[in-house]
Amino acid sequence: MWTTAPRGEMPSQLTRTSTNGDGGGGITWTPDGKLVYSTSALSSPDLWISNPDGTNPKRLTFGGVAISPEVAPDGRTIYFGSERSGACHIWRMDMDGGNASQVTHGSSEQCAAATPDGKWLLYESFMRGPSIWKMALPSGTPVRLGDLKRAWWPVVSPDGQWFSLNYEDQRFEPPAGVGIMRLDGTGFKPLNIPQTWNRRWSPDGKALYFAKTQHGTDNIWKLPIAGGAPVRVTNFSSGSIGALAVSRDERLAFRHFNSLSDVVLVRSVR
Repeated sequence: MWTTAPRGEMPSQLTRTSTNGDGGGGITWTPDGKLVYSTSALSSPDLWISNPDGTNPKRLTFGGVAISPEVAPDGRTIYFGSERSGACHIWRMDMDGGNASQVTHGSSEQCAAATPDGKWLLYESFMRGPSIWKMALPSGTPVRLGDLKRAWWPVVSPDGQWFSLNYEDQRFEPPAGVGIMRLDGTGFKPLNIPQTWNRRWSPDGKALYFAKTQHGTDNIWKLPIAGGAPVRVTNFSSGSIGALAVSRDERLAFRHFNSLSDVVLVRSVR
């Protein structure tokens, strides 16, 4: 995992691991500037919380898979995806890992995003999908947002008026990429960004940070929502970006990694 200073362009490395994938299942900031992230250091993916410099790590979940953490704006609740009930659903827990309970009960859901006022939860469902749904908290009836052919991974804007999403729909140009939509499911607008899981709003809601691949290397870019060319923020010469989060004071936290592989020659097959 890596972080930057507020609005900084020079990232610093927090963790050095070869196999456990710190942040591989998602990273998010708490309102008071701590990091919540997924790691497979001890078992299947679980959630941990640490100081912004990576010190004082504390394990929050214990088995059953826990990915895609999202801290509620009031800093009291963590939403996450888990398979502990047999299929992937949205769960919630307190900031210390206590009082875990299942929130969604559909066919399969993940990638939760709470609105700033704490009244609504958006998430990705594989029903009719994938598609994006909204439910009133704590246990309202879910409704589908928009009529895009395929839509996934919602990220709510800081003012709670919009959310960004990945989409595929031949009615729009481009027919696949990233767009924004109003919280009531109207006003869809495509943006000139390729599909990416690594996408977050700036704290002022005027831009999107996102990961983009060029010449086999990922870097983080920033696109003004009102229009204009994206600006590159990081300058890695190799590797991939596996997760991305933006704090309230505009610090970036992300996973950067290089994949290694071997070739195996099989001389005979029985």
